[in-house]
Amino acid sequence: MSATTLIAYDGSGSTGGHGRYHELTQEIVARYGSPDTAILYWDSTSRLIGREGLAEINRARRGGGGTDTAAIAQHLRGTGFHGHLVIVSDGQVSASSIDRCGELLGPDWKFASVTAHLIDTGGPVNMSVTCPFTRVSAHKVFCYRAADGYERTRVAAVAPEDLAAIEEIDTIATVGDYEARAELLERLVVARTMGTTGDPRLRDRLLAMKKRITAAEAAARGGSDAVRALVAALEGGGGAGPTAVAAARAIHDEYYGEEHGWSARISRLVSLCEGALRGVFD
Repeated sequence: MSATTLIAYDGSGSTGGHGRYHELTQEIVARYGSPDTAILYWDSTSRLIGREGLAEINRARRGGGGTDTAAIAQHLRGTGFHGHLVIVSDGQVSASSIDRCGELLGPDWKFASVTAHLIDTGGPVNMSVTCPFTRVSAHKVFCYRAADGYERTRVAAVAPEDLAAIEEIDTIATVGDYEARAELLERLVVARTMGTTGDPRLRDRLLAMKKRITAAEAAARGGSDAVRALVAALEGGGGAGPTAVAAARAIHDEYYGEEHGWSARISRLVSLCEGALRGVFD
C-alpha cells in the first residue's frame, strides 16, 4: 500500500539529548496511526524507518547529522509523493537548502495538505524548514516553545478553500473587492515568497490589480479632487496664488507622497514578490 501520509522526522544533531523534543515527537506520531502512514527520518540525508525504529530513537534521545530539507525534497521527487506531509523539526535551514528544495520540487508541487510541528530545543526555530513545502498547499504550522511551556501554538494556516483566492487577483478591480480578501491574500503571498528571491509573475499580477483599483477609484471620484482644486484656482486668477500652491501641494502628496491604506498594503505585497522575505521566516 502506498503511503497517503508521510511524517518527515528531523533527527539532526541538535535534537540529541533533548527529552521534550523526543516526547512531543511520540505524541505527534501517535495522532497518525493509520497503516498508510510512512515515516521519513532526515538530517542531511533521508531514509524510511518504522514506528518502532522511531520510538527507539526517541527513547534513547538520539540525534546526529546536519539539517537539510533538500533531503525531504529528494525523497518527495523520487517517490512522486503529493499526499499529506507532516514535518517534525526543531530548527532552521540555510537559504541554499531552501533553494535546492525549489529546484527539486519546482514552484507548483502541491500536497493534499501540510502539517508542521516546530519544537524548540534551544536554538533558532522558524519556518525556513517548512516554507519550501507550503507554497501552494493548504497547511498548518504549529510551534512549541520552551518559553510557553511547550504549548502548541498555531503560527500559520491556509485552508484548502483559501487557495483559490490567489487566482482572484486577476479579477479584483475595486477597493472593496481587495479589502474583502486583503488578509487572506497576504497569507497566500507570504507562503509563496518566504525564503525566495521573489516571484516576478505574481508581482506583475499584483501591479496590474493595483492599476485597475486606482483607475476605478479615479473614475468613481470623477478625477482627483486636488487636480480640480488646482484648475479652479488657476481659472479664478487674481489672488488665487495661495490657493493654487495649496492645491499643487495636495497633488504632490496624493500622487508622490507616502502611501496609506489599501495602496500601501498592495505595495507591501509587491515588495514580498521582489524578495523582501528572502531571509525572514517568523
